[in-house]
Amino acid sequence: DALAEIALDVGFRPVTGHNRSTYQRLALLARRRGVGICYVVDRGILEAFGGDLSRELFPAAAIWGPSYDPLTDLTLSPFPLCAHGQGTNNRIRDSVVFALAGVVIAGELRPGGQMHRRCLEALKRGTAVYVEASAWCATHPLAHTDAIVLDAGRMSECRAALDKQMCALCEERAHQ
Repeated sequence: DALAEIALDVGFRPVTGHNRSTYQRLALLARRRGVGICYVVDRGILEAFGGDLSRELFPAAAIWGPSYDPLTDLTLSPFPLCAHGQGTNNRIRDSVVFALAGVVIAGELRPGGQMHRRCLEALKRGTAVYVEASAWCATHPLAHTDAIVLDAGRMSECRAALDKQMCALCEERAHQ
């Protein structure tokens, strides 16, 4: 959460799912700061909202407001409006999240797991991947890659690294 907080502070906006506690924690961090969220759901949008497009996607988000705010948040789905969630949908959702991300901040990764593979693909595309130092060890799934290790206990270094990354992304987009 500490790296996510720093990323939000320097101007990054989260792209996340909605139906797992780790995704919801990120969304709640953003909501507390009044930062817009881009949700990518693993089912149809009507299904994700339980048929009510005015309500929040998950109960804890309603603490910050009883209704979804389309002026600050965006919800995307690669599935038909009423499609039910299925296990295979998670991979498609994750592909969309990673495709939209200008930077990836990885928490827990299972060696050979979906997120591990997505991080490796992101690195191959040239997308920066950051890993929290507390999760880092020589056997970490990204140990021998170009992933950047940040120690949330050293806040000023993390802030500087993510701020530099934000500046680089802004500069890159200005030249497109």
